[in-house]
Amino acid sequence: MLKQAGMVAVGAGMLVLAAGMACAQGADAGTAGAEEYRANPKFLAAVKEAREMERARQPGLAGEAYQKANAIAGGRCVECVAGLYKMQMMGGSYAAAVGTAEAMEAMGATPLVRSVAAYDRGRALEARDGETPKPEQMGEELAAFQEAAKLYPQNVAAVFSEGQVLARMGRMEEARKEFELCLSGMKAGDAAWLRVKHFAEDPELALHKMAPAFEVTAL
Repeated sequence: MLKQAGMVAVGAGMLVLAAGMACAQGADAGTAGAEEYRANPKFLAAVKEAREMERARQPGLAGEAYQKANAIAGGRCVECVAGLYKMQMMGGSYAAAVGTAEAMEAMGATPLVRSVAAYDRGRALEARDGETPKPEQMGEELAAFQEAAKLYPQNVAAVFSEGQVLARMGRMEEARKEFELCLSGMKAGDAAWLRVKHFAEDPELALHKMAPAFEVTAL
């Protein structure tokens, strides 16, 4: 059984969110009825199909298979919902991904899981809203990242994203504080830390596409 260490780390590479979500929730596998669906041949076949379609880069078909697997699980398979979110983001179905992230939040049994889900919701909102979001859309994005940081303060990716949105809103001093807070949860000296340090010194730099690579670790 997977065990959750409850750590959000910063490092090189792309954001690993859907995988972190699944690993964090893995600790709930022992809840009532969970093992029954995990041993169901139909569930296993649906998950296998989803993963094969994902490897083949067919997000639409993979998403359908993840939905099928979750239906067989009685709507309790958070890994399936995380997989669906990932496929929706890959396929550009950002509005649908927002709803899926909300479902992940509702399913989350721990603050870490809900934090990662709220962060995922913020990412989906940003993707949905595009390069020139309206003020109310930026407010919605900011609220998602704030919720993620509130649920799990060590989620430095969420804190960083708060700073980015605040900078885009023109609230530079507030953005500076978030970047400084982000620095306090990072390992000094690595590439991501140096970039955030520059943003803390000059929040306007965050308006450019210079985001550091965060990795969410929940295993």
